[in-house]
Amino acid sequence: MAQALLSQYLKEDSMKSFILVILSIIIISSCKDEITFSGTDEIAKQQIKFEQTIDSLGIRKAHENVKWILYCIYCDDTVKTGDSIIKHNITYGTLPLRMTYLSYPYTDTIAGFYAFYYNDTIELDFTGVKEWVIVNGAGYKQNQDTLVYLLTRYGNISNVSCTDTIKYTRETCPIRELNPLQPEVIKYIRENQDKLDPWFRKEAIRRGVIRG
Repeated sequence: MAQALLSQYLKEDSMKSFILVILSIIIISSCKDEITFSGTDEIAKQQIKFEQTIDSLGIRKAHENVKWILYCIYCDDTVKTGDSIIKHNITYGTLPLRMTYLSYPYTDTIAGFYAFYYNDTIELDFTGVKEWVIVNGAGYKQNQDTLVYLLTRYGNISNVSCTDTIKYTRETCPIRELNPLQPEVIKYIRENQDKLDPWFRKEAIRRGVIRG
């Protein structure tokens, strides 16, 4: 009787060991699959989804306009961070600007937020930029392809305005959020055109700031 019980126990123990081995193989295999997807791959997949959604919502032109505004606001600012990986004297105008969030359109207004990336994987947080109010998003009207308002990093509507309305019109206002292509922005683009992010450079050519 004792021998039969021992034999049964050994069979069960062997089965348990076999199951544990199989589970280990499955876990290791799944971990290997996750590792093969680098941060760059995940960001690329995310951007494809964003691009498809932008087109389906009918806000392509407004989205491109907001990217241009954000580039003009921050292009000549130097990236400041405690991360030793990031090289010194890198300006935002040389880095890719990507969408990081797009709200589901419960109404006809959609919110989108953006960030600059270093080395395609490190999301930057605008530390040390000259702007007092950090604008990194916008509100759009679905299927109207119009920019409704700019948004701050905290989700508030930016209320930046030219205080001296007698001296300035919107076209001559020295505030980049309202009039992005300031003289210093043009100077930066022209002096750094070979270093610019490809999208920013292409848009600067399209808008006649530099020649192709």
